[in-house]
Amino acid sequence: MLVEGTRLERLLVHGELISAILLAIATVGTAWCAYQSAVWSGIQAFRIAESNRLSREATMLHLAANQQAMLDISVFLSYLDARASGRWELAETYRRRFRPELENAIGEWLGEPEEQGRPLAPGLPEFDSQLKQQAEAAAAQSNRLLKDAHHANHIADTYLLATVMLASVLFFAGVATKFKHADVRFFLLFLGVLNLVGAIAGVILLPKVFE
Repeated sequence: MLVEGTRLERLLVHGELISAILLAIATVGTAWCAYQSAVWSGIQAFRIAESNRLSREATMLHLAANQQAMLDISVFLSYLDARASGRWELAETYRRRFRPELENAIGEWLGEPEEQGRPLAPGLPEFDSQLKQQAEAAAAQSNRLLKDAHHANHIADTYLLATVMLASVLFFAGVATKFKHADVRFFLLFLGVLNLVGAIAGVILLPKVFE
């Protein structure tokens, strides 16, 4: 009886030691994961806001590019009409008002006999405006930031899940010491260890922010 009592006391002491270690690791881990989750949620919010700003900017640039193309076509048609009617001075006046992009397109369009008479439209590669290029660049950057925001959200959610798992470790490790029965105590500690390992495995490869 004395030997069994001593063995039981040792098991209980070992259980308390394991419980203390779990509590220490889980407490630090819970605070760390909660901090990381909050930081990555903030990163997500900032990237979504910047993505929305760039999306609005891309829309405005697209509208401006379309308006600019319509104006270019209007000036170009007036130029052709003046040439067709033999009003060369007026035609040159219109041509001096061409933007550089339009001037380049017109020079190629008029300079190649086999290409004469083809329709000139904003969709032609040589009739590409800086506004359109800026709009496409802003839209592409907006999409990249949106993808980054989704990735940051996944990271924040994973840290949040780890926080919940570590909170369960605190529960199992804390309640285990309330039981005198060794089997019950070690079963609860086993559950705590499982949750701790699962939480660590879930976040060990995730990116971390230290600022």
